[in-house]
Amino acid sequence: MPGHVGNFAVAGHRTSYGAPFGDIDKLRKGDIITVTSQEGTFNYTVTGNEVVPPTDVSVLRTVDPTRAVATLITCHPKWTSSNRLIVHAELTSQQSAITTPAVLTVSTPDTSEPETVTPGWFHDTSRVWPTLAWSAALGAIWMVGSRLFRRHRRESGSAGSPALAVWNRAGTYAAILSLAFLFTVTLYVMFGNLSGLLPANL
Repeated sequence: MPGHVGNFAVAGHRTSYGAPFGDIDKLRKGDIITVTSQEGTFNYTVTGNEVVPPTDVSVLRTVDPTRAVATLITCHPKWTSSNRLIVHAELTSQQSAITTPAVLTVSTPDTSEPETVTPGWFHDTSRVWPTLAWSAALGAIWMVGSRLFRRHRRESGSAGSPALAVWNRAGTYAAILSLAFLFTVTLYVMFGNLSGLLPANL
């Protein structure tokens, strides 16, 4: 819990579900993270960040049980989940909330299984049209590239002179490389939008 000794860890998305950690990569050493709970308002000072593999769960451990630290976790790079960006912070100040008289209660252990809610397909409907638009752009780039390549094969054997053949070949290669770069960028953006339509547990 925030404000207590140990490791207070929070994970959040960078591109979907409201993107709560969309700008987490902009946090720098010395920045202040403010956390508010029923127990009060707590200020954590950023001490550093690192990038780790998804399998590295050591960032969740409490290294020093006498210190109150916070760990923010999100996917990295943005639009992908190949690694995890970790931001470390330490509690530097706190303001207690208004307290009310405690009420004596008696509780029994809850033995029921916790309900797991996993967002399913098309959970972020705002990504539908961008995904379709970028997919159409991918198809158009692919068609242009295919036609350009076929024309190059036809013209490579019909050029009037060696110099003209070299010139045509150089121009075609430059166009194909440009289209390949444009295709890669478009595919990257399309995949980022598509990720908002896939179940979170994929």
